[in-house]
Amino acid sequence: MTIEALNALHHEEAEARLARSHEFWPKLTEQDWFDAFEAHPKMGDINSLRATYASIKAMVIGEQARMTKLRLEKLL
Repeated sequence: MTIEALNALHHEEAEARLARSHEFWPKLTEQDWFDAFEAHPKMGDINSLRATYASIKAMVIGEQARMTKLRLEKLL
């Protein structure tokens, strides 16, 4: 599956995205599966989790803070 195909899926409505996922699912190769699992930390391995997300920790914290601020502003 190409990056362009994945990006197209991201911008579709939920029902269309589900239908297209059924189209792509059977086309995944064994290497696609290996790549997907390699990109995620191992379940239960906190060191793997820390290593995987260390580079984006500050961004994630900032993003969460902005979302909290936006929710509070909307409520007030």
